[in-house]
Amino acid sequence: MVKINLSGKRFGRLTVLHEVKKKNRNRRWRCLCDCGNYTNVDQNLLRQRQSRSCGCLQKEIVSEIATSKIAKKSNIAGKRFGMLTAIKKVGKSKNRNNWLCKCDCGNETIVLTSNLTSGTTKSCGCKGNDGPKNVYPRNNKFRVIISENGNQKYVGTFDTEEQAIKARNQAKLQ
Repeated sequence: MVKINLSGKRFGRLTVLHEVKKKNRNRRWRCLCDCGNYTNVDQNLLRQRQSRSCGCLQKEIVSEIATSKIAKKSNIAGKRFGMLTAIKKVGKSKNRNNWLCKCDCGNETIVLTSNLTSGTTKSCGCKGNDGPKNVYPRNNKFRVIISENGNQKYVGTFDTEEQAIKARNQAKLQ
């Protein structure tokens, strides 16, 4: 059997430098990656083009995919969600993005991205099926959250819708 010398050959981002000690009866080669890292690679992985870098290529690919997904997911300006159209990002609340949205009725409201994309919030509250604005039914109670300067403020949870509306109105006056 003829021994193949891979020294000096390129495989993707790897340049083969010299042969190193065998591992599990496989011939291995010391390689220099274009990024500057050194790595030892099985000969069969090089020849079958299964190893093309020290691992930096995979990291770059994963990073690009993640970045593009985040960019697509987080830029919802101009998109419609029920009666709401996202206008612009106006800040964060607990590391979640808030969007200024314009409702078909003409009102503007600030909504979390997740509430828009999940369909939880479809209007500014002007429609009866959404209930009163800034009052959210939860576990047979009513939670009040108001928006101030792009930030959401938790007012409280109340037993009745009437109590929640009263608390909301008082909080908006402060």
